[in-house]
Amino acid sequence: MGLLKRVTGAAHTLGAVVLGLMFTFMVLNIIGRSIGHQLVWVGEFSSYAVVWAVYLGVALVLREGGHVKVELVSERLPPRARAVMRILGDDLPTMVFSIFVVWRSAYMVQVAWQTQRETPLLGIPVWPLLAVLPLGMALFGLEALADAVAVARSLSKGVIRGSGGSGSLEE
Repeated sequence: MGLLKRVTGAAHTLGAVVLGLMFTFMVLNIIGRSIGHQLVWVGEFSSYAVVWAVYLGVALVLREGGHVKVELVSERLPPRARAVMRILGDDLPTMVFSIFVVWRSAYMVQVAWQTQRETPLLGIPVWPLLAVLPLGMALFGLEALADAVAVARSLSKGVIRGSGGSGSLEE
């Protein structure tokens, strides 16, 4: 799964760059307002930038086990049961959710493309801005699938180890 790791890392890096641009434009806007030259498009850009940063970073956070989860039951289970619960309780629902969001957000992108919708202030097409939703969620689902495969392989070999996605399975 080296390709997925590289793509997820690149998406995360791009999200960080977008956040850096947002911060820079916000600072420039603050300075501009103090001298009477407001950049009216910064608010609109910032709204899209936050969405991009979230959706481009969500897959890496999953791979690194950074999403919030409740382990009240799973931490008390033996490693083998914990591994099964990880696949059925974490990875499978994440994949189903990701498929649903990819499907619905791809439809949103299609409608934005067909209607040639543009942003109000920047005047640029909306569909490329929305395309990050299905892309980010597809990466999110693929990371969950990669984790499920890694955990299932560990189970089949009798070596119960976590791959990092949802936390360690070792005792």
